[in-house]
Amino acid sequence: MPKINVRNCNKLANFMEQHVEIPFLQATGTFPIARNSHCGSAGCIAGFGATLWNNMFRRYDKRYFADFSGPIAKRLGLSTQQKQQLFTPQDYSVCFKDKNYSTVYYEAITRAGAVTTLRRLAKTGEVEWYHSEQVA
Repeated sequence: MPKINVRNCNKLANFMEQHVEIPFLQATGTFPIARNSHCGSAGCIAGFGATLWNNMFRRYDKRYFADFSGPIAKRLGLSTQQKQQLFTPQDYSVCFKDKNYSTVYYEAITRAGAVTTLRRLAKTGEVEWYHSEQVA
């Protein structure tokens, strides 16, 4: 199992927090590119990573999420399961820990919640989503 890259997890969390001019919408991961991103990626967690580490993606088709989620997961030190839990929780029936274990739907994920989840990942090595942290 890969080792979580604490520095890069926190760096991505800081970048997402600081760049409010880039719209955040986790659900955009499966849709064509957002125009506001440096790398042409969507406004999801992996898309922010692609924007932050732009130089990694010259050889990838930047139009769709699947093309750059792998390199971002590697940069963060994520296992395949952690990648799924962080980038595509709805697709893998990941649940909120504090809301009767209801599914983490993309529309419910906010920038603040994603940042908090990344910081927790850096600290504990676990991807855990909490509904109470999804504040606008």
